[in-house]
Amino acid sequence: MLLRAEDALIEYGKSPAKTSNRKVAIALKKHFNWTPAVLDLPLEFGKLNDVPGKVLDVVGTLLGKQQGGITVPPEAICSHNDQQTERIHAKFPGDITTIAASALEDNTNCFMYTRKYFSSTPEFRAKVIVHEMCHSWGIMTDDPFYEGHDGYPGDFRVAMRNPDSFAGLIRDIGRHQK
Repeated sequence: MLLRAEDALIEYGKSPAKTSNRKVAIALKKHFNWTPAVLDLPLEFGKLNDVPGKVLDVVGTLLGKQQGGITVPPEAICSHNDQQTERIHAKFPGDITTIAASALEDNTNCFMYTRKYFSSTPEFRAKVIVHEMCHSWGIMTDDPFYEGHDGYPGDFRVAMRNPDSFAGLIRDIGRHQK
């Protein structure tokens, strides 16, 4: 899923208006409220308006292409046993981290899983893992919105620090074509 998402984002960067890149454009609008017109907005506090570039950077991190890349698979047994029993607190009703998983340690793939995670579809589980990896490796600590909740994805500036925006986009552009 991550490799397919990376390939799609690279192709989109070469030619955003190309018909074959429409799926990426739709996903950027859906998960980041972003269109190429955002590139023409003035930079705010030195932050880049290049959402596709930022998403590509995060995908590269999750694939382990950055310095100190990810070399461990997702796991449920972690080095801090006391954290394994940590209670997951809901921020919203149906909160994805409440019903599925939680990242327990930074810079690891140490996650706590719930029954909901194991009874969900493989595609949902993949999205959950990408979401939690964004917390752990992407240094995204907050969950401002969840896909399917009112307000999602929010302004593109909010979505740029939202793990669920990244996970939803990666799922949508990285899924197998049937």
